[in-house]
Amino acid sequence: MILLLSRCGVTSANGDPQLIQTDTFEGVIFDSHMAQERSMPYFLDNVDDYWVPTPDDVMQVEAGLADYLQQNAQPEYTRLRQHLSEYKRQYVGIIQNGQPSIYVNCVCIEFSNWENSFNVVIEGGDCFFQLQYDVENKRYFNLQVYGAA
Repeated sequence: MILLLSRCGVTSANGDPQLIQTDTFEGVIFDSHMAQERSMPYFLDNVDDYWVPTPDDVMQVEAGLADYLQQNAQPEYTRLRQHLSEYKRQYVGIIQNGQPSIYVNCVCIEFSNWENSFNVVIEGGDCFFQLQYDVENKRYFNLQVYGAA
């Protein structure tokens, strides 16, 4: 069973989604106001504030993501390591305990309107994972991979 909760629109200053696309990944940066109003409080504790990551911030996250997963994902989560480029990414800037981080939501299935709806999936196995990236200390933490349905 896959439960999908779609919330949170994605906008940039001009109202368009902030799509980030390279040869190795595709993702979208979420507007901080929409994250605060419609999705983030439901599944992250102790969020003090929100901010909007820049494309350079996202590139910093992506630069070491494959290595981090190679070293830290459980052995049974081979899809994360072997097919990382197939995951769509959703990025939200958050501040917890005064520390800025980027919350990264990764899904291997292309949901309709994924660029405009924050997708939270309960269950679904290694097709769905999330993690955070500490911007100041340049480290990943809080890797979560959902259980099988």
